[in-house]
Amino acid sequence: MGVGKRINLPIKIAESFIISELKKKQVLMIIGDTGSGKSTQVAKYLINFNTSNKIGCTQPRRIAAMTISKRVATELNSNIGDKVGYCVRFEKVLNKKVRIKYLTEGILVREIVSDTMLSKYGIIVVDEAHERTLCTDLIIGTMKEIIKNNLKIKLIIMSATLEVQKFYNYFWNSSTLLIPGRLYKVNIFYTKAPEKNYKKVCLSLIMGIARSKKKGTMLIFLAGEEEIEDFNFTLSANSIGIKNFPEIVPLYSNLNIKFQDRIFQDIDKKSSCLASIDRIILSTNIAETSITISNVRYVIDSGFSKKNIYHPRLKIDSLIISSISKASAHQRAGRAGRTSSGKCFRIYTEHSFNVELSPQNLPEILRSNLNSLILILKKMGIRNIIDFDFLDPPSPEIIMRSLEVLIWLAAINRKGKITENGIIISEFPLEPEYSTCIVNSIHLKTVIESVTIVSMIISNMAIPFEKTNNDNSALNEEIRCCLHPYGDHLTMLSLYNTWRLKNKDTSWCLINNLNPRLLEFSDLVRTQLFKYIGLMKNHICYSYKSIRKYYNDILKSFFLGFGLNVAYSKDMDQYYTLFNKYFIEISPESFFNFNYHYIIFDTIVLTSKLFVKKVSRIKFKWLANMM
Repeated sequence: MGVGKRINLPIKIAESFIISELKKKQVLMIIGDTGSGKSTQVAKYLINFNTSNKIGCTQPRRIAAMTISKRVATELNSNIGDKVGYCVRFEKVLNKKVRIKYLTEGILVREIVSDTMLSKYGIIVVDEAHERTLCTDLIIGTMKEIIKNNLKIKLIIMSATLEVQKFYNYFWNSSTLLIPGRLYKVNIFYTKAPEKNYKKVCLSLIMGIARSKKKGTMLIFLAGEEEIEDFNFTLSANSIGIKNFPEIVPLYSNLNIKFQDRIFQDIDKKSSCLASIDRIILSTNIAETSITISNVRYVIDSGFSKKNIYHPRLKIDSLIISSISKASAHQRAGRAGRTSSGKCFRIYTEHSFNVELSPQNLPEILRSNLNSLILILKKMGIRNIIDFDFLDPPSPEIIMRSLEVLIWLAAINRKGKITENGIIISEFPLEPEYSTCIVNSIHLKTVIESVTIVSMIISNMAIPFEKTNNDNSALNEEIRCCLHPYGDHLTMLSLYNTWRLKNKDTSWCLINNLNPRLLEFSDLVRTQLFKYIGLMKNHICYSYKSIRKYYNDILKSFFLGFGLNVAYSKDMDQYYTLFNKYFIEISPESFFNFNYHYIIFDTIVLTSKLFVKKVSRIKFKWLANMM
């Protein structure tokens, strides 16, 4: 889409109103339907209005911050990083003179911590505010205080499906602007009856559309990364023997950026089918907002997404596949109306949409553990968390559970004040537990190994082999040697090191059922984490008296971060959590099948049972020293 076409987007008619309202008021809310152009155009309008300080534009996801910044830079005839730049976790492209800075919400939160008045900014634009992530709510809450004390700064809140009345009541001295809808029509179709197997229906629709003579790109919304990879395999298997079958492209947050960029690249006309669908994109809700994928004519909406629900009383997380909200359904359908008319196939009934789907997503702050958020608030000097002016206050019980964890990690003292250790671990863009692991690994001289393991975990790199009755004999000798008897953490370290020894060979990964995309991402995370701790070299060697001490010190660093996640076994058969006495089972994803009295785990998840993931053995004396 050319620059001239962008000028004619629906948001254009509101340019003068946006400028005039910002001259009169500090807070402006823009409700612009999908395809109105608010994400790319508003910041451009503000350059002449704000001639000195930076314009900060937040996005919930890194891919949106990066792609939008590149789009805006192109429209301003500028190289990325000059007038327009971006800053996301583990990556930034900008110079000191940049005027428009696109950044993820987490990055802005860290900037607020270090500069409570945001003195370098003249305008903050919070885009996709309807998603109500933890960082969204924290930014909204802190910005309410900032604009009271910094009368020069302006705040713009943007969304296609914002709860206008709630935000209007929250902010004083605000104005509201409604922008017309998308440029192109989208026809929406529903199923006649509820479907038991939405994946089967999706597959049937895809194969039918792919065989048609109509052109365009298909965008399919699935629940999560695992569903995408499984569906990718199924779809690829069904396409065998079909000439010129469309390219299949997965899209989710943990993909390396070079794989994410594939969705924005032009189709190779020689290899694509000229008379039919040219590309099939399998995506999580990452493609719901902000990013524009060219030539999308068909959207298939499964109606599901994965959500993490925290139970403070049980102190466990439930990763569940649940129905999306009407707001999300609206966003998904809008993907087909960005650059042309299109069709949206919803794999649920119209009755379900009208009656069963909730109007908005439940804010993360009401369903998540708040360890990181509370640590940030403590670093900002907020003594009483309950008194903080949240848009939707979290329950006191969730707050208490997080305070317990932070006290265990020695991040705050029993009076609720942040400690020196808490200040150090808050500097990492990680959950406090993982930051604590890394900080302790420095003292234990296992920082290289611990950072590697943390990077693998963050990338969602699963131990990728099927196991039957704890029998690993089907694995080749090279991979079988990676399975460490002490558990998953050291196994992941061995897998990474073996991958490096194989020169990061993609074919080797595929032969051994490893996901090369996630390994690439974990390698990027690892490199960036070393920068955070000042270690620029990837290889540092230490001498140990014994290999056993070496492995124990690695695991001890994880125990010091996850010491509340301990389980024990009396009869070497069943495990119970140490502090709550819940009966647990080790996840089938784990390769931990050795008998130890005490184990540690990263995550406990409630599905059909209580499963623990990322399991390793620990020594009782570590636990005894901490009691």
